Amino acid sequence: MSQEQHKGVDRRDFELLQKVARFLCTHVDEGDRILAAVSGGGDSMALLELLATCSKPAGVELAAAYVDHGLRRESAQEEALVAESARRCGAAFVSLAMGDAAGGDENHLREQRYALLQQAARAHDCKWIATGHSFDDQIETLVFRFFRGSGRRGLSGIPARRDNILRPLLGLRREQLRSFLRARGIPWIEDRSNASPRYTRNRIRNTLIPVIEETLGSGVLDRLPAAASYWEAEEQFLESEARRHTAFVSRHSSAGPELDLAAFDSVPHGLQARVLRHWLLQAGMPAPVEIRSLEALRAFITDRRGSAEIQLQGIGLCRQYAVLKLEAEAEAAPGPDPEGATAFCFEIDPGRPGLFQHSIGRWSIRVEPDPSGPPKRAVSPHKQEIDLVYAGSATRWHLRPARSGDHVSLPGPVGGRRKLSDIFGESRIPKALRPAWPVLVCKDEVLWIPGLIQAVEPHLDAHGGADAAFRVRLYWERSP
Repeated sequence: MSQEQHKGVDRRDFELLQKVARFLCTHVDEGDRILAAVSGGGDSMALLELLATCSKPAGVELAAAYVDHGLRRESAQEEALVAESARRCGAAFVSLAMGDAAGGDENHLREQRYALLQQAARAHDCKWIATGHSFDDQIETLVFRFFRGSGRRGLSGIPARRDNILRPLLGLRREQLRSFLRARGIPWIEDRSNASPRYTRNRIRNTLIPVIEETLGSGVLDRLPAAASYWEAEEQFLESEARRHTAFVSRHSSAGPELDLAAFDSVPHGLQARVLRHWLLQAGMPAPVEIRSLEALRAFITDRRGSAEIQLQGIGLCRQYAVLKLEAEAEAAPGPDPEGATAFCFEIDPGRPGLFQHSIGRWSIRVEPDPSGPPKRAVSPHKQEIDLVYAGSATRWHLRPARSGDHVSLPGPVGGRRKLSDIFGESRIPKALRPAWPVLVCKDEVLWIPGLIQAVEPHLDAHGGADAAFRVRLYWERSP
């Protein structure tokens, strides 16, 4: 929007128009249709006027929707005002009514209102829905969520755009918008319910915020929206990290998603609640996942002894040793071993890439010589990456089942030699699974029990020394 287009416009009005025009250029394409939600109040009437002025140069079509909640006597007057204003602005008018469905608390009414607006947007081929939320609404929302105990997600505030919902006025003060309307002689209707202490937002606006400003200084809360933009950026990063960790600790079986608790232990503490929330949604828990559900689940998975069950928000979960899964899904054992079906022995040349699989044990090990970067540190009975060193081309390793009398030399001050049978028992590996569980050996020296423990390294044979060491990465994965 150029200075020439708005020659003679008051400077303050021009700044408002310029901000809205820039918002449209950022979020809306030429030829798009916008459905503006207009209640007849000051903010939404300013929204209609500003969009009508800025949409034409941008090649955007505009419609205005009024939602009758069926709760107030002023509805007919408000609807008439919005209809007349839409006609004057050259915008199509859409009348919506909740009818018998109206009622409930503030959240329920808001959900009903947005559902009606979405239906109207589809019916009138509108790509976007615009609402009149202002800078003051942003402050009130942030104060409310802070005292409610919201995390970064809630303290990111009202987004300027979410899905097909646009909020072009978030950077503008409520009084700016009313001054804009007064200067143009555009009427609006004050909702009398905005003064009622019945509603939480009104108590925040009319009681709490004035006390905060009187105590800490006028405008002290004006910094909150800027801080919210930083919290939003941090929230996006943390969510991307949570999704990445969720993918690592999750696996899917025919009965649904499972959570590998041993791998979960490696997730940074600050991300664990987020990972649990993502996993619970995958498991079918209805959104939103409640804080009390997350707290109950964290306490539930702390105890890894045996099996236990829990009900959270309508879904049943079962913990079997170090695996969390949907209730009634049991760990499938390989079953009987007719004619030694679980017997195996694979020779591995660590200097050559390879893939080794065992259908009954439901596991695979991939060999990657000379890997780049460090391996992931998480250790899980179902997924693990490790690096080993070897002396050179003469080195050969073998994958075979554990044998009676097998020992492993463990690292650390409390290491020493341990029986493999003890390792399996302490790791809660069911006895039915152990015959098909592989052990990596070099000349019968145990190097690694995949998913459980790694022996002391380096492991070099007689043909080389530490100076001749090469590195190989082994990837272990066991399917449910």
